[in-house]
Formats: sequence, structure tokens, C-alpha cells
Amino acid sequence: MLWFSKQLFDACHVRISPIQSLIGQTGRRWIMGVISQLEDGHFNLEDMTATVPVDLAHSIS
Repeated sequence: MLWFSKQLFDACHVRISPIQSLIGQTGRRWIMGVISQLEDGHFNLEDMTATVPVDLAHSIS
């Protein structure tokens, strides 16, 4: 379950970016997508514009 700080959203304006728009960008961005697992042990973050691999090796379950 994800928890977001109310203070974070009250303190600034947050814009959700499509994954495809992140190509060549630096800095912090907010994205929203679906985490999928097409193969065992290989995860992707997907939205309507793109799919990118993600490394969840250090995530907490």
C-alpha cells in the first residue's frame, strides 16, 4: 500500500507526466502507471504511452 504525505500535496503543485515524456529528462517527475510482470522476475511500469523496465530488487514487501 502506498502512503502519500498530505503536506507534500499541500506544499506544491504536482503534475503527472506520461512515461514517454520522460525520455531525455532529468530531475524528479511524478508518473502513474501499472506494474506488470510479463516474465518471472522481470517487471515493467506501463501507461498508455510507453513501457519501461523497473528494478524492484531492493523494494520492501
